[in-house]
Amino acid sequence: MTAPEKSTEQQIDRLHADGIVDLHFDMPMDLYEKRNRTSVLATDFLPDFEAGDIGVLGVAIYIEDRYLPEMGLRVALDQISRLYAEVEGSGRFAICKSCENILDARKARKIALLGQSDSPMPGAMPQVLAGSSRQAVLRATD
Repeated sequence: MTAPEKSTEQQIDRLHADGIVDLHFDMPMDLYEKRNRTSVLATDFLPDFEAGDIGVLGVAIYIEDRYLPEMGLRVALDQISRLYAEVEGSGRFAICKSCENILDARKARKIALLGQSDSPMPGAMPQVLAGSSRQAVLRATD
């Protein structure tokens, strides 16, 4: 192995040291669709996340067209509720709302989950704000 190849390999190893970051995954919709099951995160997702060395995952709220417009908000709130329930039951995931939360999760060897939402309006940056009561408010901001 030549010096430049080793250097590239070292850079890759350094970048992957804390796990790979995937900033968009519509996992909450799958959790919602499988709401009659428990431990979906642990059984359906965790083995692949561990094999792929996922460290941080942006989990996006996505509403399929068949739920719009009447059920959109309810499905979004139920996705958030399912995500919290699955995280509480697993021990290998942490819902993170700050950089400090992410660092703490990674130190504890947990997969950090960041909530996000696909925008219903062009040009808007949607945010999911979850409170301690686990009720959520969806709002779009510029």
